[in-house]
Amino acid sequence: MRVIQKHIAKPKSVNADSQNTSCKAQKTVMVRSSGVKDVNQKYDERDPTVIPAGFDATCREMKWDTKKMWLQLSDQKTPWFEAANGSYIYWNRNDGQWWIDGPDGGGVFVVKAPNTLPPTRGWVALSAKSGAVPNVEVLEA
Repeated sequence: MRVIQKHIAKPKSVNADSQNTSCKAQKTVMVRSSGVKDVNQKYDERDPTVIPAGFDATCREMKWDTKKMWLQLSDQKTPWFEAANGSYIYWNRNDGQWWIDGPDGGGVFVVKAPNTLPPTRGWVALSAKSGAVPNVEVLEA
């Protein structure tokens, strides 16, 4: 029963278009030691055409069109990364920053960097209450 409840409670990502079925090596991102427990997680690479559930929740809360906003902010080429709790990391083409967002879709940390992979250094807290900036590591899966 616990397994079923855990699966049901897990946030689901929203598909913007079609699933990418490429067979390239997947990356994993580890976020540790930040002042925000919810983002200190292991993140798995996701298809850039699939919309993070937290992003969708924020858009719905703000009464924005989720798909339109994802198409505006995502380049549809750069993978994003998702943790089991729904936290996610994505590259925002409008501001040229990588964002670490909590499960609710709220931004926690950002860093200006190219859309290659989330950088290991330079993260900045969006709020003083976020505490320590994270240690970020990118791994081959």
